[in-house]
Amino acid sequence: MLERKSPLGGHRILGKFGRKLKETGVTIEEVKDFSYIEIAFWDPESPSLRSKLSELLGIADWPGPAKMQRLKGGVLLRIAPDRIAYLGDSGPAEILEAAVAPSEGSVVALSHSRCYLRLGGAEVTNLLSRGLRLDLRDHAFPVGASALTEIHGLGVLLIRRDKAQYDLLFMRSTALNLWHWLNESAAQFGYEVL
Repeated sequence: MLERKSPLGGHRILGKFGRKLKETGVTIEEVKDFSYIEIAFWDPESPSLRSKLSELLGIADWPGPAKMQRLKGGVLLRIAPDRIAYLGDSGPAEILEAAVAPSEGSVVALSHSRCYLRLGGAEVTNLLSRGLRLDLRDHAFPVGASALTEIHGLGVLLIRRDKAQYDLLFMRSTALNLWHWLNESAAQFGYEVL
C-alpha cells in the first residue's frame, strides 16, 4: 500500500508556539493513518441491511442524526438521513465496503482526499468558537456530536470526541489554509503541535 503523504508537509513543525503560558491551551496532532468512507443507502431504513451491518460491526443501534457511534478502532457517523460515514482504522472500513452490495447502496473510500487533525486542550473550544458558526457549549454540542460545518469558510467534519477533544476532517486542498488559520488563532492560547 502506498504511504499517504501529508498535505501539511514542511508547514507542520513540532513544538510549542504562541503565548508562553505554564500550560499549553491547545494541542494539534495530525492523524496520518486512517480510513474514511461514506456509505449512501438506497433504502436507509432497510431492516436487513441495518441488521447485517450492526452484527458485523458489533453495535446495537445506528447513530442518530449528527451523532457518532463508537466502534472498536473508529467511529460511525450519521451525516445525512441516507448516509453514514466511518472514520478510523482500516478493519471496520473493509467490513463496511465488503458488506454493502451495489443493490443496497454505494461505498466511497475518501481517505486519500482528506486531512485529519485531532485538537485538544483546555482552550480548544474557545479556539474553535472563533472560526465556527456553531454553538459548542456542552448542552448544544455534547460529547459524541458531529457536524458538517465550516471553519473560517473552509468545509470540515467536526466531531467532539471528549469534553476537550475534537477531530477535524477536511479536504486536502484546503489543508494549508486551515493550518495557517489554526496557528494564527491558537497563538493567543499557547499551542503545541504534536
